[in-house]
Amino acid sequence: MTSLRIAWFSELAAPGAASVSAYCSRMLLPKLAQQHSIEVFSESADGRGVDGIPQYHYLNAYRRHRENPFDIFFYQLEDSKSSRFIRAHIGLMPGVTWFHDFFFHDLGPEACHTSPWETTIRQFHDPSIPFADRSVAPHQLWPRGYREASLSPVTLFSSAWARNEFSTMVSNRIESFDGGHLAEVLSIPVEEFRKPKRGASGLWRIASASLAGIEGRSHKLLPALKQLKVPWQLTWMVNESERGTALDVAREFGLEDRIELISPRTCESWERIVQASDLALHLHTSPFGHLTPYVQISLATGTPTAVSYAAQGEDFPADVVFHVEPGLHESTQLRAICEGVIEGHSHHRYGQRGRDHIRTSANVDTVAARLSEILVEAAPRVREVMKRWAIVQRHAEVELLREVRALVDLDTIPGISPYEHTIANALSELAGALFLPPS
Repeated sequence: MTSLRIAWFSELAAPGAASVSAYCSRMLLPKLAQQHSIEVFSESADGRGVDGIPQYHYLNAYRRHRENPFDIFFYQLEDSKSSRFIRAHIGLMPGVTWFHDFFFHDLGPEACHTSPWETTIRQFHDPSIPFADRSVAPHQLWPRGYREASLSPVTLFSSAWARNEFSTMVSNRIESFDGGHLAEVLSIPVEEFRKPKRGASGLWRIASASLAGIEGRSHKLLPALKQLKVPWQLTWMVNESERGTALDVAREFGLEDRIELISPRTCESWERIVQASDLALHLHTSPFGHLTPYVQISLATGTPTAVSYAAQGEDFPADVVFHVEPGLHESTQLRAICEGVIEGHSHHRYGQRGRDHIRTSANVDTVAARLSEILVEAAPRVREVMKRWAIVQRHAEVELLREVRALVDLDTIPGISPYEHTIANALSELAGALFLPPS
């Protein structure tokens, strides 16, 4: 059994905070640490670690790699400012990147969205290519994650839809050999939940994890619910920043008394909500944002689940979820789904397929085992890429120092070099703190 030394980059939100990366890390790290040596890097870790896994601030990664080289750098990436440190580090050390989002509202840190990364990739393949002219603004391809995907020799996606979007991209990529770039779908891991038996209260409960804006389709859902002939209540999980918008929509349709708003939007909140519900709604029609891990939690509880047939909603088979086509007949379809579930009188009938789907494709042990296999298989390729990337870095260091010397020694007395007397000495003292990739 091959054991790797892994640098695991992830946001590490506290319980009760929304982060797909933190959720996946909590699920997978205890399993993976049984086989591999893992060090976790985040923006706030203090080295004490959790469950025996050491954690460090990400600025320590270079030093840790120099002292004891990692076999692989593993990154989890989502569309949030808290992931900016990960986007920056992907450009410093190639590795395996797991995309939880592929379209980004956030441009990333300045050094990323002004980076001439396309030129750097060309230099990776041909060292004779000169460095980019810094007076010329680089070509940017936002909002897709072109830069991060192209700088990662192995890309994983928690959505099959995002993987398909990636397959349409045309760009140069760093890889160990031509055509050696790997891409695969890796499911979000989910624990199996037992859905508690509910008494016959006569109140039909709907749970929604959809956003409050137009992409969450509340303007199509609420008219459908208003036409139902049975008593019902909607529990709607929203972020605190969405609460005002959600209340405005509820008042617009005269339903504010039948809707309960729950904040914040977290896995813990959704687990409680959906286990007490008869139908789960994940209506989302934008390429920005994600359904994970909430839709997987709904399926794992055996709750009948409806999604929009758009973006990540396309990931799920038709015998696992109810698909709703966005558009003219959307409200009619939503009403028919609700009435069908009500008349079915059996949550097991509509929810068991979802539970089975999650049990076979996304349980924690299965996902952890597959990720371990991917990392072991990818390690030789990534190792070769890291060696070649180190050559580009050393070339960049030499060129930068030549440029600094030319600027500092400009118009000086012949035979006297301010660069040698000042900057060279300072650089020698700092050398121990600089990242020098192993040969």
